[in-house]
Amino acid sequence: MVDRSLLHFRKNANNTMVVQKKYAHTGSDVARVNKVRAAALGTRGCSVKYATESQKDRLKMGLTVRVWNVRSLWQTGAYALMEKELERFRYDVVGLCEIRWTGGGEMEGGKILWSGTEREHVYGVGMVIGEKAKKALLEYNPVNERMMYARFKGYPRDIDVVVAFAPTMDHSDAKIEAFYDQLEQTLNVLPKKDVKIITGD
Repeated sequence: MVDRSLLHFRKNANNTMVVQKKYAHTGSDVARVNKVRAAALGTRGCSVKYATESQKDRLKMGLTVRVWNVRSLWQTGAYALMEKELERFRYDVVGLCEIRWTGGGEMEGGKILWSGTEREHVYGVGMVIGEKAKKALLEYNPVNERMMYARFKGYPRDIDVVVAFAPTMDHSDAKIEAFYDQLEQTLNVLPKKDVKIITGD
């Protein structure tokens, strides 16, 4: 099993995402900040994606955010069906709940980001990122199986989208309280000047 706290995602010269070992400090302020964020959140590591100067498209016209509880993308054909359904709508970011994928990261060149459990196909959150938002993506962090966030370059302020899948009332008070504590910690780590959008189920 790979310890994802030692991995991060970044673009290489060919504009594709590569996974590299995450070292404690690479000498940049950004690396230091993300190390502190991951430590403060107690997450599996801050997965970072930087926009290059040529890609630093600011979201000047706003961001269209939708949410969908897909009930599961683990079943055969579920992902293809979701893609087909999304063709009917205009969106920049779609928050996904209950995707039931394990692990965390991205696929299809950053079109979909996700965060799930280590082994069980339960819970799980994700984001489908449209082309405009993908060009403005600054970083994302798969916090845990119920929460993740992504930051986008915006104007005049950057935009943070948090996807959260809250436990139902059937869960214990302790689990519900832990969820909201984690949500509060996540929001506190994000820059105060950013516009924050919380979506989910």
